[in-house]
Amino acid sequence: MKSLKIYFIPEKPLILPYAKFEILQGIFYKLLSYNKELSEKVHNMEQSNGRQFKMFCFTDIEGQYTVSGKFLIYSGELKWEIRSFEDSVIDAIVSSLTQSKEFYINSFRCSVIDLNENVSRALRGENYEIRTSTPIAVYETSSDGYRTYYTPDEDKFYTAVENNLKMKYLALYDKESSGRVIFAKKQGSKTRKCVAFYAGFPVNAYYGDFILNAPPEICDIAYYCGLGAKNSQGFGTIKKTVGGN
Repeated sequence: MKSLKIYFIPEKPLILPYAKFEILQGIFYKLLSYNKELSEKVHNMEQSNGRQFKMFCFTDIEGQYTVSGKFLIYSGELKWEIRSFEDSVIDAIVSSLTQSKEFYINSFRCSVIDLNENVSRALRGENYEIRTSTPIAVYETSSDGYRTYYTPDEDKFYTAVENNLKMKYLALYDKESSGRVIFAKKQGSKTRKCVAFYAGFPVNAYYGDFILNAPPEICDIAYYCGLGAKNSQGFGTIKKTVGGN
């Protein structure tokens, strides 16, 4: 389990849409493509149960920005974090950025200032208050392929997140988790809906403050792989706020 914080400065003001997750996923694979074999392995990864868990996630871009219509205009020093359960993924991206010292977000050239690699466990306990860096998406697919997205006002939203974590544990360790997993909205907090388009299709996802109570191994999966669905597409990345006992 590793995470990588990339500190960078765009050559000129960086103009991006609010929901830029598909763009960020493209950057991830571009950086990983310097190791072609690993990139293809991650891109095509599928578990035997038919569910795809690519076991990485990434945050939104953090830093100074202004709002212009439907776009955000970033400037100055910015930060972007990538996390992966597979160390080799982070190692490959570090190698890529160490050699080139720059990368592109759309057509905007960005110069790398610093790379901060973390190899320690991020969540050491079992009970956390967490906040989303990117919104959580959970859904059910009917037999005819129609997707119904759940909202934080529905119990199914939380059950789906809990079950998804258990399935990721099964995929990683080839056994079921024996510990209890509880995911809930923080009392008194509010959630915010985000409609993002991925490959032309809308994805309903939600920002908010939540409670996660689970064994440390499950908490690690939540932090390094994300909550809910579509983590490799930029959804469900969290940041710890309080907890660990």
